[in-house]
Amino acid sequence: MDLSPRPDELGLNQLTFHVCRNAVSSITVSLSDTFHCTAERAFAAPIRGDATRFLGGYRFQPPISGFEDDATWGQPGGVRYPVTEGGFLLRSGRLLTDTVLERVEGERWTWEISEFTSPSLFFIDRAPGQWRILNATDGAVEVAYSYEYFPTRRLYTPLLRAFVALQVRGMLRQALREIKAFAESDAEMCYP
Repeated sequence: MDLSPRPDELGLNQLTFHVCRNAVSSITVSLSDTFHCTAERAFAAPIRGDATRFLGGYRFQPPISGFEDDATWGQPGGVRYPVTEGGFLLRSGRLLTDTVLERVEGERWTWEISEFTSPSLFFIDRAPGQWRILNATDGAVEVAYSYEYFPTRRLYTPLLRAFVALQVRGMLRQALREIKAFAESDAEMCYP
């Protein structure tokens, strides 16, 4: 599955809705930005960096306070479990399963979030994500960040669409700003 945003999908306000006749539809959020760091740091930051800084909470999503069982994270097949202190709609503890699907060094990461533990997220089946290095020149690196959300049932597509538009898009914008700040700093990576 290629989650690469098309050139016309790049930008901070891009939402794409996919409706398939005999399949569950999906909703994609695509963001892009230019980082001022090495291509190596821009590639590594979202997966190997301190994600507790990137996932600091947004509206209904409380901050991620840490990760459990993350020894394999950063490698294909690697898994980690984000942990939250809970909030109004989400209980404390493990929030979901985060799995690295693909790592093409210096080019792209593909991962998937799934197995949501909170009953309030019953309408989300899974969300593959992708981080791509689009272009790197003399200290400027263009990156693309996307997630494709799938509902548990087609019936829940309108609810998922509202959730992605009101919650996920803003959460990912905030995460992209924090990933950029991390990549442009000299902070150490957390994972190999």
